Amino acid sequence: MGTYTLTASDGSLTGTTSSSFVINGIAAQLAFLVQPTSPSVNSRIAPAVVVEVEDSAGNRVANDASTVTISLASGPGTLSGTTTAIAVNGTASFSS
Repeated sequence: MGTYTLTASDGSLTGTTSSSFVINGIAAQLAFLVQPTSPSVNSRIAPAVVVEVEDSAGNRVANDASTVTISLASGPGTLSGTTTAIAVNGTASFSS
């Protein structure tokens, strides 16, 4: 896990270094990428709440397609609309 670069060399030619790239670990945790706002009753939360699937180091697991569910952890009432979403490229969006 982490960020890496590669180098290529020959000894007589000018070498080169690649762009950096990230190697992700396995999905280990979820994090809110876009936090919920305070909408009016019976209205959508805008912008959409976005949850990120991360490895144990906090890097997005871009190839992850977990099914993510959100729910109220505290407060009165119920959460309606879309409460389950499949992660695309490591993020799950809840827009309704």
